Amino acid sequence: RWRGSRCCTTTSGAGKLCGSAASTWVRALKPPAEAASATISNEGKGQPYAKNGPDGASGGRVSPYRLRAGVPRRRWLQDRCRILAGMKICVLGLGYVGAVSAGCLAKDGHEVIGVDPERTKVDLINAGKTPIIEKDIGEIIHEQVAAGRLRATTEVGDAVRHTDVAFVCVGTPSQPNGGIDLTYIKRVCQQIGETIATHPVAPVTVMRSTMLPGTMRDVVIPILEKFSGKKAGEEFGLCINPEFLRESTAVHDYYHPPKTVIGEVNRPSGDRLAAIYAKTPGPMIRTDLHPAEMVKYPDNCWHGLKVGFAN
Repeated sequence: RWRGSRCCTTTSGAGKLCGSAASTWVRALKPPAEAASATISNEGKGQPYAKNGPDGASGGRVSPYRLRAGVPRRRWLQDRCRILAGMKICVLGLGYVGAVSAGCLAKDGHEVIGVDPERTKVDLINAGKTPIIEKDIGEIIHEQVAAGRLRATTEVGDAVRHTDVAFVCVGTPSQPNGGIDLTYIKRVCQQIGETIATHPVAPVTVMRSTMLPGTMRDVVIPILEKFSGKKAGEEFGLCINPEFLRESTAVHDYYHPPKTVIGEVNRPSGDRLAAIYAKTPGPMIRTDLHPAEMVKYPDNCWHGLKVGFAN
């Protein structure tokens, strides 16, 4: 079933993918020699990856998660298998971007929980109906709800607590002075922080909302760390993954993006997010948080320039 799938990163460069047959994945699930005991050893602590890959040779295949000291062997194997079996994902905000992302992620085989404070949107999703008007998304949501891979709730804590990755797709509306309103960003970051404060294995939080450069450093990370009591990049993962969806072609754009940009606070966070997009065509760009925040704005300026000249 997984023969020839493209599911893992290589050491030769960020974002490059290697095709691997099912037999290779069986070998990849074998823990390294230093993990033969009950827990993975402390060697390589503080490095993006363990010294040796799962094949045992330095420079070989690397784990999509850092081999952290004290991580039980069983949980390490479960994390590896999750890439093959699909992840548990929550999408916070069921507006235009959130509804399309939730439906398409469920179609890809993941178990998805949509979260929104508006009961109307939640009821529509649970009834197999779309809360937005967009080509093909209505059929996708109907099929995925019927298949049991998609549901919605108003409870942020319950959704975040049972997921591997939390996508934040809340709105950032414009203010009269031209700035953006971060009210919803701040609120959802507080709710996520309060939840992962008692979460033994915190999910990777992925920001999909459009934000000005510096917002992750000055707003998102401080709020998450304040309410969780944990350190970003050490005790919980964090990425920014800007969307490039156009109205009327959003589903097509989701599956055929011009590029996939991942801004990561550390390598393991980006690896987990990259696994979700393993089969997505187009270049994958993995970088720091700041450039990933910035990239959406030059794109929007370019599109605006084209519209202006066309008119």
